[in-house]
Amino acid sequence: MKTPKELGAELRSIREELDITQYRLIKRKDVTSGTQLQDIEEARRDMRVSTLFRLLDAYGKEIIIVDKDTAKSKK
Repeated sequence: MKTPKELGAELRSIREELDITQYRLIKRKDVTSGTQLQDIEEARRDMRVSTLFRLLDAYGKEIIIVDKDTAKSKK
């Protein structure tokens, strides 16, 4: 993943696979509105790192940093 557009598409894909609705994310206060979520998923808006962490938490996911040269992951 190299661009905000790819990240947004991945977040949407994860949300849809898990059958998590926009309403559920708004109710949990992971995002402030459906518009905000759509803008993030379609890369029309930059998101805060805290918003990314809230979404990943809602999806049961985490970030793992991978060294591009050795493909070793670091948590």
